[in-house]
Amino acid sequence: MERYITTPGVILRTRRFKEKHKSLTILTDQYGIIDAIQYGVATGKSIGIGEQFTSGTFHFYYNPVRETWKLEEVSDVEFVNHITEDIYLLYSASFCAEVLLKTHIGGGDFAQMRLLFQETLTLFQRKYPREIVLIRFMWRFLHYAGLIDGVTRCSECESLIGIDSPMFLDEQIPGLVCEECGHPNMIELSGKGRALLVNMEQYSWSYLQDNLNIVPQVAEAKRLLLRVIEVVAEGRLQTLSSGLI
Repeated sequence: MERYITTPGVILRTRRFKEKHKSLTILTDQYGIIDAIQYGVATGKSIGIGEQFTSGTFHFYYNPVRETWKLEEVSDVEFVNHITEDIYLLYSASFCAEVLLKTHIGGGDFAQMRLLFQETLTLFQRKYPREIVLIRFMWRFLHYAGLIDGVTRCSECESLIGIDSPMFLDEQIPGLVCEECGHPNMIELSGKGRALLVNMEQYSWSYLQDNLNIVPQVAEAKRLLLRVIEVVAEGRLQTLSSGLI
């Protein structure tokens, strides 16, 4: 491996390292999730560059003997000031980051997941409806990671589902199944709730913008996807304990 490495990335998490430095967990296109040290933060060097959710082109020095990463600089920097100033957006973005961290990006493609997270941060920053942005992130994350099928065919018997028919979450798969393969104790997703997720697959913001009054469908889709995320992550996420998601 080369010692000097340049790759697009986004900071998922930050922590203090000793007195003057910072430890950064970064999702990169080339090496996935890595931990790097940013030196001299307390002395005023690179102020703001190592903040959570900062994205750009990251320049590292990699020590192959110690297997450590040092952040040299970040170019083409993009900040997300509005997110860090709004507690609801901050927790929402932190939730998305925690999903990527706890699932190890679900085994998905590094660059694809990095772009998904950056798109999500951009939508939060532009103040798109928070619930819709969260649903969009979770649904695409599960698709990109290959962790759940779509909403048109039963994951158990593979039969096509009628447009108005509900589906149910089978946590053992995990996946959505038809009425015959499901049972009453499973989380239900109505036909309208399925339509919401279908439009997420088709990237149709016009549908979403015209139907933001479909509060029940948004709530049920969010509830179901949060449960799938918990199953995939094998436990409750810390950001959900706040009650702000």
